[in-house]
Amino acid sequence: MSSALPATFLWGTSNAAYQIEGGWDADGKAPSVWDTAYRNGSLRVRDGADLGRAADEYHRLDEDLDLMRDLGAQAHRFSISWPRVVTDAEGHINESGLDYYDRLVDGLLARGILPAACLYHWDTPQWLEERCGGWMGRESAEQFARYAEIVAQRLGDRVDQWYTMNEPSHPAMAGYVAGFLPPMRSEGARGLDAVHNILLAHGMAVRALRSAKVSGRIGTILSVAGVQPATCNPADVQAAETARRSFDRLMLDPLMGKGHAPLIREQVQADGACREGDMDVIAEPLDILGVNWYSNMYATTPERAPMFFESGNDNEKALHAFSSMLGEGNGVAIVPGPGRRWWSPRGFRQETPGGLRATVEWVHESYPDHPRIIITENGRGTAYPSAAEGLTESTESTESAILAESAGETAEDAGQLQASLNDAVRIRALAHNIRDLHALASEGIAVDGYYVWSNIDNIQWMDGFSERFGLVHVDAATMKRTPKDSFAWYRDVVRHNGDLEALDAPVAEERFDGDVNGIELGDVPNARGIGGLRTVSDHYLRSGFFFRSAGLNFMKPEGAEELRRLGVHTVIDLRDPWEIGTWPYQLDDDIEVLRIGLLGSGVADSGVSGGGGEDDGAGNETGDSTSKPLSARMMQGLASVQLPELYRRIAFDHADKVIAVLQVLARSEGRPVLIHCTAGKDRTGIVSAVLLGLLGVEDALIVSNYAQSAANLTSAFKAAISQSLPGKLGKIANLQGAAAALLASPGETMQGLLNDMRGRYGTVTQYCLANGMSEEEIATLRTLFIE
Repeated sequence: MSSALPATFLWGTSNAAYQIEGGWDADGKAPSVWDTAYRNGSLRVRDGADLGRAADEYHRLDEDLDLMRDLGAQAHRFSISWPRVVTDAEGHINESGLDYYDRLVDGLLARGILPAACLYHWDTPQWLEERCGGWMGRESAEQFARYAEIVAQRLGDRVDQWYTMNEPSHPAMAGYVAGFLPPMRSEGARGLDAVHNILLAHGMAVRALRSAKVSGRIGTILSVAGVQPATCNPADVQAAETARRSFDRLMLDPLMGKGHAPLIREQVQADGACREGDMDVIAEPLDILGVNWYSNMYATTPERAPMFFESGNDNEKALHAFSSMLGEGNGVAIVPGPGRRWWSPRGFRQETPGGLRATVEWVHESYPDHPRIIITENGRGTAYPSAAEGLTESTESTESAILAESAGETAEDAGQLQASLNDAVRIRALAHNIRDLHALASEGIAVDGYYVWSNIDNIQWMDGFSERFGLVHVDAATMKRTPKDSFAWYRDVVRHNGDLEALDAPVAEERFDGDVNGIELGDVPNARGIGGLRTVSDHYLRSGFFFRSAGLNFMKPEGAEELRRLGVHTVIDLRDPWEIGTWPYQLDDDIEVLRIGLLGSGVADSGVSGGGGEDDGAGNETGDSTSKPLSARMMQGLASVQLPELYRRIAFDHADKVIAVLQVLARSEGRPVLIHCTAGKDRTGIVSAVLLGLLGVEDALIVSNYAQSAANLTSAFKAAISQSLPGKLGKIANLQGAAAALLASPGETMQGLLNDMRGRYGTVTQYCLANGMSEEEIATLRTLFIE
C-alpha cells in the first residue's frame, strides 16, 4: 500500500515564542502582557513553572535545531516575539532580537527545514496595552503592520510560509471579552472591538508583507474547534450552530469576505470601531489557511448544561471558560462530550477520533473558495507526571519542587522520565488524525501539510509544564532534552509519507487486561465480563463482578463448575417466556436464577432456580405471530436494519426492567452476577451498555465491546439459532434476514442508542436516575466496579 498523500505533502512541527524561548528580558527584549501578568502575580501558574524561562530555547537554539534535523520533518512553524523585536510605541527596533530570528531561520535552512514564521502568537507587547489599550485600540493594527514590515525586511527572502497570527480569537475573546487570559480585561460586549481590531491588524500585515515582496506564501492560522451538538436533541443542535457562529465562524467569516457575525457587527458599528474599507482589508486574499485542531467541543443550552456534568467533574471550570468566551446570554454552554475520554483531569480537551476530518470537511463545505489548507497545529497532550492517573492537589506542587532544585541536578527519577518517554497514547492519537488526512485526500479535499504540536515540551501558558505535548521531553529543572517514543514514530511517518501500514513500528493497539477478554464456561459462546475497560477519566473496571453470555443451553457440566469457581451468585435471564421451552440450566440451588424479561411482564419469582433439561432450541410457542410480544413480531422476516427500533423500545419502553437488572447488581454486595439472553448481544448488550455508560466507560469501548459479540458466537450456536426460528416464530418470510438480525452486533446501532438516550436525558446517569435508580445505588455500583 502506498500513501494517499502527494509527494509534495509537508510534514512538520510547530511551536511558539512565549511557550518555548524563555529569556523574557534577555538582550533588550521588552515585556509582553503575559510577562507582566506573571510577574505581578495576577496570573497563577498551576505547577509553579517559570514562564520567564519556559523551555529556554533562546539559549539552546542549536540543540533544538539539531533535534529537528534528526526528526527529518520538512518544515517547522515558529512564532516571532513582537516585544523582542519592537521595544516601545515609538518603534525602536531591538537588533539583538532580529539577530536571534536570523539565526533561527538560517539554522533551519542549513538543516534542510523550511521556515514557517508566525508574526504573533498571543504575546502582545505591554507597551501596546499601555499606549493604545492593546487590541481594544485601533492604533494597535497600525503598530502591527509596522512590525510586520520590519520583520519582512530582515527575513523576507528566506521564509517559506508567513502567518500573520495564530488563533487571534483567543487573545481577543479570552483577553478582552471573558478576561481569563492576559491582559485579563472583562469588557463584555465592548470587548468585541478587539475582534475587529485584531482582524484589521491581520489584513494590514498581509498588505505589508506583500508590499515588502516576501518570497513565501502568506496566510493566517485559526483555531477551528469543529463545535458539535452535545446530543441529537434539537436544543443542542441549535446551540452548536450558535456556537459555530460565535467561535468557528468568528474569524473565518470576515476573513473569507462574509463580514462580521451580526452580534459583532452591531457592537463595532455602535462603537465606531469599524470604518469604511476595513472589511476589505480584513478579507485581503490569502495563499494559505492554517488550521489548528486538537479536539471537538460540544454545545448545549445553559438550561440543559447541568445534566452533562457528573458530580465531582473537575473539567467544569475549564469548559465554563470557553462558554464565557462565546459571550454571555447567547444561549450556549460548552459541556463534556458524553462518552469521550478526557486528556487530563482538569483540562478541556477530550479524545474525538474522526474530528479532524469532520472539521476540515466543514471548512471546505462552508467556504468553497478557501485558500490551500495546512494543519498548522495538531497533537496530544499528556498530564505530567504521566505515570500518575492525573494531577491532584498533592501532586500540583511536584513541578514547583522540581524547579527549586539546583540546575545541575536531575529533577526526575527514572520512573517519571520513562513514563513520559513511553507515550503510546500520543502515538495512537496522532495515528487517528493521520488516517483522517488520508480520508480527506480520498475525498479530493486538498491539505498541503501537517505540523505536530509540538517538537519539544513547552509551557502550556498558565498550566506550565503540567501538560506535555512534545515529541521531545524537557526536564523542567535541568532543561535536558530526551526524545520520546513518539519522536521515533513520527520520524518513521515522515519517511513513509504518512503510510501507516508501511511503518517499521506499527501503531500498537491498546490492550486491556481483565475478564472483558472472555471467560471459559464450557462451550458457552460469548461469555465475558467488563473488567479491564477504561473510563473516560482514565480509571479501569475491576474484573470478576459482572459477566454476560449467550447460549447457556450449550454449557457443559464443567461450565457450571466454572461459574461456581468464579463465585457467580445470580444468573439473570433477560429472555421472554415465548423464547424458552424449558430451563436451559444445569445448576444447583446455590446459584439463584432470576427472570427479568425485558419485553415481558417483569421480574419473575426470584425463587426459580436450576432444574430442567436442556432446551433443544425449538421452544414451545408456535401460534399466530400477531399474538406474540414485540420481539417475536419484529423478528418475522426482519433484516438487521430494524434493530435500532427494537433497541429503542427495550431501552425506553422497558427502562424499568433495565434498571431492575442494575439494582440487582447494586444489591449483590460484590457477589458476581451473570446476565444472559439468546445471542448475547441485544438485551445483554443494552444492559451492559447502560452499566458501562453509568460507570463512565468511553463510548468507543462500549461500542467495540458490544460489536465483539458477533465475532464471539460459535458456528454451532449460529446454526442452532437459525434452525430454531421457525419453531419459535411460525412462518418466516425471510429466515436468513431474521437470523442475521438476531446474530449481528452492528456498532452503529449501539452508538445510536446511546445518542438517543443522551438526546432525552443528557447522560446515561440521568437516564438511570429518571427511571428509578437512586443516587445511592449509582454510588454503590461505581464503588464496586471502578478501581
